Amino acid sequence: MARSCESTSPRTHPSRPTTPPKDISAKPYKALAIDLAKAARHDQEKAIDSFLGSSHKLETMKLQGRDVGGEVRSRLQADAVRKQMERHIPALDEAMARNAAELNVAAAEINAHLAGVRTEAEAARLRLEAAAARRSPSPGPG
Repeated sequence: MARSCESTSPRTHPSRPTTPPKDISAKPYKALAIDLAKAARHDQEKAIDSFLGSSHKLETMKLQGRDVGGEVRSRLQADAVRKQMERHIPALDEAMARNAAELNVAAAEINAHLAGVRTEAEAARLRLEAAAARRSPSPGPG
């Protein structure tokens, strides 16, 4: 709604009524104050009921022998360890891969050594058999 700066007519918005309601001058904020007080009282009663329910639940658990504080502490510690482990898993994977490569090299060396020992044992067995065959029992006196 455009108007010139020289206009003396009062500014009005088209969606606003031009006359105030008749009961606005009586006590305009009384209903609001009553609603706010009722809501505050309701919220306070709800908080008290919640507190009493939680207190009752904790006392019942204590009588049953449960250590709620210890359980919470254990859960928090487990969560902290789990978060730490997430950071270390890639390093563990890398170490496992490196160790697997080193073990493969060591296994190859061990297999080569055992193959050499087997070859030497087979050669020794053949020499012993040859020596035994040369000493074949000769007919003795008698």
